[in-house]
Amino acid sequence: MFFTGVTTHNSFVNEVFNDWTKIIDKDAELVGINLDVDCDTNEYLKIVSFMKSHPLALGSLVTTHKVRLYNSSKQLFDTLPETCNEFKEIGCIYKNENSLCGEVPDLFSARAALYTFLPQDYFNTHSSDFCILGGGGAGLALAYRILTDKNAKPKKLFLTDISESRLVIIKDILKKYDADNILQLSLVKGNEADTIIENLKIGSVIVNATGLGKDRKGSPFSRQTNIPNDCFLWEFNYRGELDFMQIANEQAKEKNLKIIDGWIYFIHGWTQVMSRVFHIENIADYFDKFLEVANSKR
Repeated sequence: MFFTGVTTHNSFVNEVFNDWTKIIDKDAELVGINLDVDCDTNEYLKIVSFMKSHPLALGSLVTTHKVRLYNSSKQLFDTLPETCNEFKEIGCIYKNENSLCGEVPDLFSARAALYTFLPQDYFNTHSSDFCILGGGGAGLALAYRILTDKNAKPKKLFLTDISESRLVIIKDILKKYDADNILQLSLVKGNEADTIIENLKIGSVIVNATGLGKDRKGSPFSRQTNIPNDCFLWEFNYRGELDFMQIANEQAKEKNLKIIDGWIYFIHGWTQVMSRVFHIENIADYFDKFLEVANSKR
């Protein structure tokens, strides 16, 4: 099994993968593939072609490169769900007999991780907002889940990005799911995210889906940002400098902030991909064992 990313050698998964495969009774090696965030798109073609042709290549989890891999290599896949074509990304590569398949695993892992710390009916009892900083694959998947959640919706769903062209794509994807007209897309430059954060309602959820603080330094908002009281601050990352969490921690006691890192999301993400790569339909039955192993080595 492969792991396609930027700094895969630093990932904690390398510490637990062998234990996880023992839990599901599979014999496999994890091989990391590191690519620069702006690598030549021919690199994606080489990787996907190799996985498709080599009998021992079972598939891959893909981080950071999901959108670019889709745009450059989608023609090599035999089967893609409509969500891959709609979201224009591939976060999981796997095989079904002789067919090469793709999936958007964040659609499943983001929702599962969210409701480990947020009650599913939270927005029925709280007049709060939801703010996703970063419109990459993970941020888009979470926004989709919020818009399509029938149990409860926030007052407003903010989604920001530094790319105007990316926001155009996101709007085209999500507009048909925004029946309640709660989605607000914002192009942010410099410290413009600070203003968005400061104007959120009390008790809002703020998510760092930018990748800043892991493979690249920084935070999507500055240290001067006045975070509203009682907010949940969810950092999608679990490793790196985690500047987003550092800033939040400085205000946590005074503002009664709840701060969550990406640890549970990380494990949900891997279990969703491994379920497809190894064809384990009941992967949820193994989640607690996966988590126990990971916690023991963290």
